[in-house]
This record gives sequence, C-alpha cells and structure tokens, in this order.
Amino acid sequence: MPGARARLLAPRVVTADGLATAAIAERLEP
Repeated sequence: MPGARARLLAPRVVTADGLATAAIAERLEP
C-alpha cells in the first residue's frame, strides 16, 4: 500500500483518521 506508506512517512496532521490509517497499514504490512 504505497498510499498508506506515504501517509506514515509524511504525516501532516495527527488525527483519528491518521491513527486509523497507521493501524490499518501495520496490519497490512506487519
């Protein structure tokens, strides 16, 4: 998921959406 990685590598705002994206990315790419 390049999109998820981009959000993790370049987080702009720390919000619930950002945290949810990080959690999903960790599950998809452990």
